[in-house]
Amino acid sequence: MTPADQFDLLSDVTYLLVDGLPAGWQRVTVDYAVAGAQVTVSASLLTAAGAASFAPARAVAPLLARLRAGMAVDGRRWHAVSLVIEPSPRFTAEYRWEPPAR
Repeated sequence: MTPADQFDLLSDVTYLLVDGLPAGWQRVTVDYAVAGAQVTVSASLLTAAGAASFAPARAVAPLLARLRAGMAVDGRRWHAVSLVIEPSPRFTAEYRWEPPAR
């Protein structure tokens, strides 16, 4: 997967997450993690009133799974990503990679 494809997938995820958020939202954070067959996805929203957890759109997990598969390098994949979205619209993604095979 090319960097442009990665950006497009993350942009799609971003759109799914921010569509319908209340006015004045300040930040959305999504954590996606894979441990064996177990996949967890959690999301939180920060507004002037405080922070709250919410259930992300169902389409988010399959898009992030596709991103994970497409970013594999020499059999290594990241096992978790934290995506932070701000209303600018701007996002950052921090990946935690599996250790290299010995």
